Formats: sequence, C-alpha cells, structure tokens
Amino acid sequence: MTLLLNAETSPTLVTKLLSPLIATLYRMSYDLSRFKTADPQLRESVLSLLKSWAKIVEENEGASVLWALSENDNDCEWKFDAEGNFWKAPRQVIPNNCEALRLMDTEAARKKSKHF
Repeated sequence: MTLLLNAETSPTLVTKLLSPLIATLYRMSYDLSRFKTADPQLRESVLSLLKSWAKIVEENEGASVLWALSENDNDCEWKFDAEGNFWKAPRQVIPNNCEALRLMDTEAARKKSKHF
C-alpha cells in the first residue's frame, strides 16, 4: 500500500502491481466481510485497492483476471483472531461421510415427526 501511495500516479504501475493479487484480495475481502471482529480499516483498505484496480485496468485484462477468479479452486481461506491478526490457511474439507450422517439425521427426524 505504501508503494502505491508514494509512487508516481500511473495506471500501468497500479495495474501491474495489483492484477496478480486480485484473486487473493478478492478472497480476503470476502472473508473480512464475513467476520465481525475483522479490522474495519483493513476491510476498507482491501476494498479500496479492489475498487482502484477496477477503475483503471484495461477491459481485456480486467475480464481475464475476473474470469480467473471464477475458475480458481478456492483451496485456501483467510483466518482471523480477536486481536486482528490474519493468516491464510487451507480450506477445511468436509468428509463425504458427513453428508451421509446429515441424511441419516434428516431421516430420523422425519420418522420421529410421523409418530407425533
């Protein structure tokens, strides 16, 4: 952020610096918006970077970067603690047998409701 604030204003520089980071910034912005304890200043800074990039990026480059977001496999997520620290961690995968357990619970609840 400091580099962008102190550098000569150049759409090309901003685009070249931010385009490779847009997927990460977008995921981080999403995760920051989900956590009430996230630092509001950090949330606003990340959102401002995304908005600034969107205003100056060339149409073709912007479209390809945004399409890459939808094609990415989202294998990680941002974690936050109460002190405002954040880090990137592997996304937790729910085992397939959890779906089977949920279905069994639903079936048991349906049978129980028939008896009343």
